[in-house]
Amino acid sequence: MTQDKDFKREVRAYALRTGRSYASARRLLLSRSRGGAAMESLAFKLISKQEAGFAVRVPEGWSEFPPVLSHSPYEVARFAYRDHTDHLCIVFRLPGSPGLDPRGTAARSQAALTKKGFGNFALTKADVGSRAGVRLTFDKPTETGVWASREYFVTAGSLVYCLGLASGDPEGDAETFDAVAAQFQITTAT
Repeated sequence: MTQDKDFKREVRAYALRTGRSYASARRLLLSRSRGGAAMESLAFKLISKQEAGFAVRVPEGWSEFPPVLSHSPYEVARFAYRDHTDHLCIVFRLPGSPGLDPRGTAARSQAALTKKGFGNFALTKADVGSRAGVRLTFDKPTETGVWASREYFVTAGSLVYCLGLASGDPEGDAETFDAVAAQFQITTAT
């Protein structure tokens, strides 16, 4: 019991000193105490959606939910997990045209998200699976902290895929979200 209490005290102090959330600080300190990186112990499961032309690896423990078409008619998959905060993965499949630059779709997404109160946008190059794409990061203050999102855009023939990942623990989930994007597979023939 004393060891747990001491560790919790150490986690709180580290979180306060670094600005990390408690969960992020705990995960990092546990990883260090085991001599490895937290990502090494995170297991992923493959979800294949042949009808939508993609496969995605999400962390074990994440549940699949039906797409919420009122959110977007282009939403084709939704996964979520809840611990100390919410973690969300949504896959969108949008119509495009051959040779389309994914930055245009990201810019349209940014314009729509700005109207919904999101800010702090940053657009960068990113690999999505084995393809070149872009990553749009943004966030929105909430009553309990911040809701931070990363949308990864990649084109495939006349389609644009958007892998949307969001969390109330942006620092703790950054590595996980990048790993999900790095393992995203487009299975549609292009």
